[in-house]
Amino acid sequence: MTRHFFIVGAPKAGTTWLAGVLASHRQVHLSPIKEPHFFAPPVAGELNSGAVTDKNVWKVLARCDRAHNGWIRDSGNYDRLLAPPFGKTIAGEATAAYLHAPMAAKNISRRFPEAHIIIILREPVSRALSHISMDRVSGLARRSSPDILHTELEMALRHGYAQTRYLSRSLYADALARYMENFTRSRLLMLRFDDIRSSPDTVLARVAEFLEVSPDGFERTLERRNEAMEARWQTLNELLIDSGIKNIVRRATPQRLIKMGKQLFYRKPRDRALHPKLVKGLRGYFEHDIGRTEAISELDLSAWRAEQQDEADDHDADPIPGVG
Repeated sequence: MTRHFFIVGAPKAGTTWLAGVLASHRQVHLSPIKEPHFFAPPVAGELNSGAVTDKNVWKVLARCDRAHNGWIRDSGNYDRLLAPPFGKTIAGEATAAYLHAPMAAKNISRRFPEAHIIIILREPVSRALSHISMDRVSGLARRSSPDILHTELEMALRHGYAQTRYLSRSLYADALARYMENFTRSRLLMLRFDDIRSSPDTVLARVAEFLEVSPDGFERTLERRNEAMEARWQTLNELLIDSGIKNIVRRATPQRLIKMGKQLFYRKPRDRALHPKLVKGLRGYFEHDIGRTEAISELDLSAWRAEQQDEADDHDADPIPGVG
C-alpha cells in the first residue's frame, strides 16, 4: 500500500528545494503540481491567471511534466496527482499554505490519518524579508521591505494580533499545535531552514529515515530552488506586470529563454539595514512565539535569538540573508 507524506511549510523556508530533491528519489512520487492546495485554499492574490485548476490540469501536464502551483478541488483529480507509478512506495505533495491554514491539519488527517508531515521553520524576520522580496518581483508588494514591516508591526501591536501578510506567517506556535493535535509526534518531522543551508546532506538523511526510504536514493541535485530575487529595474518590472506584458511573455516564451531572461532581469536581494527601532520592535514581537515554538518543536532556536540580537547591536550592517 502507498504511504503518504506532506511538506506543509513554512513559506520561503526551503519547501521547494526539499520537494525537488524528494521528487528525484527512486522510491518517492511527488505530485506533478508541487502546490495543489487541495486541503486549504491559496492565500489571496498568490495564484496568477495561468495557475493550474481542475479545468486545465491535465492539459497543462500534457505540455510539461510539472507545474509549481494551482488549486485542485476535485477528489478524483487530486487522487490521480498522488497516484505513484509502479515501483514507488510513497507519495506526497508540498503546499506551504497548509502550515497556517486553520483547517489544513484536520483535513489532511481525516483523509490520510497515517500521513507523515514535514515542517520547515525559518527565523521569523529573515523569512518575512524573503517573502517580501518574492512578492515585489511578482507585483504583490510595491513598497520597500522596511516600510512594509514597520506598517505590519504597528498594525499587529495596535490590535494585539498579526492579521498581516508577512508577520503572521512567521508565527509558528499555533500552527504547530494544530498539527500536534491531529498527528502523533512520531508522524511529525520538524526541520530548521538553518540546517538546510549549512548541512543539506544531513537534513536529507533525517528525511530519508523519517519517510523510511533509502538514504542513497536521491539524485544529488542539491542546488537551491525558488530563491528570493529582486528586479534590477523595479519600476520597469511593475510596468510590465501592470500592462500584462509579463504574463504574455511568460506564456509564450520557451523555458530556456525565460531562464536566460531571469538571469539578466533579476539579482539576489541587496542587503539593507533595518532601523534599530524596527529591529527591536520585531525582536520583541516574535520573542514569545519563538519560545513557544521551541517548546513544541523541541528544536534549539537559540540561533534565532542571537541573530536578532546581533541586528540590534550592529544595525549598520544587515545580517539578515535575503535567500529564499
